[in-house]
Amino acid sequence: MLKYKKNNLKYFALLVKENTKVLSVIGFAFFSITSILGVVWIFHPNNDLLEPITFVLGACSTIFFGVPQLAEFILPTRKPIRHMTYDELIQFILSTDSKGDWHSIVRENIEEYFLKEDPRLRIVTKNIDDGIHLIKFIEEWANSHSDSKAISYYYNILFDGHFIHRLVLVSVDGGRAILPLPNKITMKVDRFDYKIAHICARGNNTDDYMQRSGINL
Repeated sequence: MLKYKKNNLKYFALLVKENTKVLSVIGFAFFSITSILGVVWIFHPNNDLLEPITFVLGACSTIFFGVPQLAEFILPTRKPIRHMTYDELIQFILSTDSKGDWHSIVRENIEEYFLKEDPRLRIVTKNIDDGIHLIKFIEEWANSHSDSKAISYYYNILFDGHFIHRLVLVSVDGGRAILPLPNKITMKVDRFDYKIAHICARGNNTDDYMQRSGINL
């Protein structure tokens, strides 16, 4: 329940950030009307309707001006995804929960992983044709499992259908795990590739298979 409420707050804050200019225009409109009614009230102080109307409109202008500050408090320095630069988007993906923030769709020959917050952000891979990097991936760390078969695939990161980034992940042990490509000398993997492997894992076994393969962060 607490996580649900936090997600609702996050989505509220993002919605506000997406529409800050609109809210400011509405707030200014309420403020302008309030100012005019305030002047009228000065010259007609006995008008019983002007006081409550002016108060309500003034409160509305305060709310519309204040909501963006509230959104910034809930999600400080957090831009909507569509406004992020490439580097900001990479850092944002690193900060997501690999399972809680993503949802998978598996169709024939295609796997897609989309961000629940904004489904336009997707990780897409195909197990046929141009989705295959190497049909026979040969490296000791990848072929040392009970099933020695390993295949490497391209994983494309897209936003609203536009290409952002591509990386290669390796299916090992007959498809039981997906691992990031390590540096051949240090056997260390890029942290971003590791994150994508976690998001796209077919089970909660990425770290276990990395340890078996002698791969480190």
